[in-house]
Amino acid sequence: MRIRIALVTILMCGAVQADDGTLFEGSDAIAISLEGPLGQIGRDDSEDPQYRSGTIVWKDASGAEVRVPLKLKPRGKSRRDDDACEFPPLRLNFPKDTPQGTPFAGLDKVKLVTHCGRLGETRSEYATRVELEMQLYRVFGLLSPTSLRVRPLDVTYVDTDHNGKRSAHVAFLIEPDAWLAKRRDVRVAKLEKVEREQLEPVQTNLAEVFAFLAGNTDFSMIRGPKGEDCCHNVVLLSASNGAILPVPYDFDATGVVGAPYARPSEALGIKDVHQRLYRGYCRPDAVLNATLDRFRAARADIYTLFANDPRLDVATVKRTTAYLDDFYEIIDSPDKLKRYVSSRCLL
Repeated sequence: MRIRIALVTILMCGAVQADDGTLFEGSDAIAISLEGPLGQIGRDDSEDPQYRSGTIVWKDASGAEVRVPLKLKPRGKSRRDDDACEFPPLRLNFPKDTPQGTPFAGLDKVKLVTHCGRLGETRSEYATRVELEMQLYRVFGLLSPTSLRVRPLDVTYVDTDHNGKRSAHVAFLIEPDAWLAKRRDVRVAKLEKVEREQLEPVQTNLAEVFAFLAGNTDFSMIRGPKGEDCCHNVVLLSASNGAILPVPYDFDATGVVGAPYARPSEALGIKDVHQRLYRGYCRPDAVLNATLDRFRAARADIYTLFANDPRLDVATVKRTTAYLDDFYEIIDSPDKLKRYVSSRCLL
């Protein structure tokens, strides 16, 4: 993978007071800059990429520049492919002594979703995908409190390998799993595999129907990729009663986002990520109907997330609304619900 930018610096306009969790309570974009050898990071296509040193910078309330060293490395799989992205998503590793009263106090390791970008694309095209993916995290947050929060960023990437060349892009941070677990008074579960019976049915069905709404087939709640722990694009949380709560993440390969590099698995029998395919388990009517009622109750708020996003143009909002309309048309029609959901569920 080749990246023209090698270092990221994060500049923040105004201080954002944060310790465990409060960073993700805000919805306004934090203007940031990151410094480090991102060219080397982008070329690191190893299975276990190494951390490299960088610096994160922002301005406090007085306008003074604050600099904190950190480490960063590429993460993910599909987005690290040369044909997918010129710029990979990153994992930021903050020092334990990040000063309190700064926006990133209390953070350890955190995922940064970047602009990706491909040759021939416009800035607005890849910025739109970042925005759509971020809003999908918020959609699930409207449906379940056991969901990963996000925080938008305006990032200035500074390439220290190329004489400080700068480039500004949108991005967002994803709440660390441990913060979500602490917030919900559960623990992160590290398991090799999960049996269906272990999954808490209400949270699981919300995640299943959410995947259908988003047009997401790129996940598994019970198995991870070959040779890896469970699961695929799902965080597992363990409640005090032993039930496992699945929390979805990573939505670039959805119909809503429609990343150009995204392809559904051939085993699923669909040709395009915009095609919906229900991959949930069969549920009693009472459980499924209660889940669908949650989606109906949240419909106006879900649409508002996209309609009120100033970074999405009119055409994108219109296209996304039409895609969501199709979902609601299915769940509100007994015939279509049976055809696309009830008869397709996994026994």
